[in-house]
Amino acid sequence: MARIVQIKCDPLGMEKMRSVTNAMALDRCIGYLSNWCMEIPIVRIYVNPDKKEIFASYRESDDNDARPKFMMFAMWDGDGFSFHS
Repeated sequence: MARIVQIKCDPLGMEKMRSVTNAMALDRCIGYLSNWCMEIPIVRIYVNPDKKEIFASYRESDDNDARPKFMMFAMWDGDGFSFHS
C-alpha cells in the first residue's frame, strides 16, 4: 500500500524549526511520523516552529471533514523529540 505524506509548513517555517531544534533530529522525527502505522494511507504532518512541536494526523481519506483515525505529537525537549499520542 502506498502512503500519501503531506507536510504542512512553509520553507521559512521549516528553516526556523531546523534552527531552534536540531536538523538531524527533525529529519528523524519527520521520517518516524511519516512511516508510523503504514496501514493508514494518509498522514498530514504540521510543523509549528514557534512551539517547537510537530503534529501528525493519520487519515483514511483526504476529506477535510473526516475525523483522523489517529494523532501523534512530537515535542522538542532540548535534546531530541519526544512522541505522545
